[in-house]
Amino acid sequence: MRKFWKTLLWLILGINLAIIGHFWWANASFSFNTTPGVLLAFGQLTGLLAAFFVLMQLVFIGRATWIEKVFGLDKLTNIHRLNGYLSLLTILAHPIFIIASYSAAAKISFIDQFIEFWQNYEDIPATAIAVVIFVAIVFLSIYIVRKRFKYESWYYIHLLTYLAIALGFGHQLKLGSTLLSNPVFYNYWLVLYAFVFGNLIIFHFITPIYLFFKHQFRVEKLVQETADTWSVYISGKNLNSWKTEPGQFITVRFLAKNFYFQAHPFSLSAIPTNEHFRITIKVCGDFTGNIPKLKPGTKVIIGGAYGIFTANNQAKEKYLFIAGGVGITPIRSLVEDLAPQHDISLIYSNRSADNVIFKNELDQIASKHPFPIHYLYTSENTGQVNGRLDEDKLNTLIKDLKERQVYLCGPLPMNKAISALLRKMGLSAEQIHFEKFSF
Repeated sequence: MRKFWKTLLWLILGINLAIIGHFWWANASFSFNTTPGVLLAFGQLTGLLAAFFVLMQLVFIGRATWIEKVFGLDKLTNIHRLNGYLSLLTILAHPIFIIASYSAAAKISFIDQFIEFWQNYEDIPATAIAVVIFVAIVFLSIYIVRKRFKYESWYYIHLLTYLAIALGFGHQLKLGSTLLSNPVFYNYWLVLYAFVFGNLIIFHFITPIYLFFKHQFRVEKLVQETADTWSVYISGKNLNSWKTEPGQFITVRFLAKNFYFQAHPFSLSAIPTNEHFRITIKVCGDFTGNIPKLKPGTKVIIGGAYGIFTANNQAKEKYLFIAGGVGITPIRSLVEDLAPQHDISLIYSNRSADNVIFKNELDQIASKHPFPIHYLYTSENTGQVNGRLDEDKLNTLIKDLKERQVYLCGPLPMNKAISALLRKMGLSAEQIHFEKFSF
């Protein structure tokens, strides 16, 4: 079923691109018989595509459950990244082609034509600022990710996207000849904007606020799991009507000092009950560093639940869970859900025994519904297995590896390395389920 919806969404995306191409061609204000005409043609097309790709960025990061449940967080992140590059390319190409076209037609220099636009078209300065902002967002985002800066840096940089769209919006409606020449296409463009921003408002703001008033989420208590990891128990009303699946994550905004302006994603680390649910957080940034200071009774705005890191619940399916560090959080709820009726195994990697989260809980589940747990320590020799997980260890620990669905969650380098190792050992891509724990 997910493949059907994925195909349908790609088809809808393709139809929108075809509509843009059709109206661009049908309402052309250019001629391919002259150099200025060719440059103008590419200028108009790249302008339309730039706006479309930027709008799609908002769809991909808008927390809309209808698209997130089809593609999943990892694939949406990759699509978002690729679409960001397409946005940057077309955003830069559009003014270059337009200025070059007009300067060729007027037989003046590129710089003189730019100055003429700046001085005589009131929306051009705002649009130029928007272009600079878009370029800055892309390059700063790349830099932040590569340098592994805090999540907050990436989050605040992306907020500038809304400012850039607002600055460039008037330019499209007042100067876009393809739009102005056809009322149908003009209205289509307005509907496209309305859909994207309506989608953003509904899922980014209205839905979390609705859930807040419906369930009245608030912090019940905090429990320290390890030296740098805390579990936050959140209570609420009628939680049995709040739909979640083991393995999913939520976005959390605590209504307290140092938390108001940030919403962060965290996995559900236990199956929710009608009394409370739990997230477990490793202290590693400005936001998470304040988690131990949270007080019981703090109100919470919740978004979600999101994610397709969930079991397919086929009765004869076998599962292997591989977790690294705080990546145990979604796997903990999956283990609790599947252990009673499925053949499961767990490999849990940490630097040392002191870093193991939920050891008592996992051991209790395994004693009640027997399944093997292999604790692997990479920096000491006190575990059942020591060192990094490799092919020999996998073959020794899991005799029927190729018969299992593998759920993998941990630091990104670990995920990539083990995913590649599993493929090398003969598992198909469909057997490997991957949860990304970084932006």
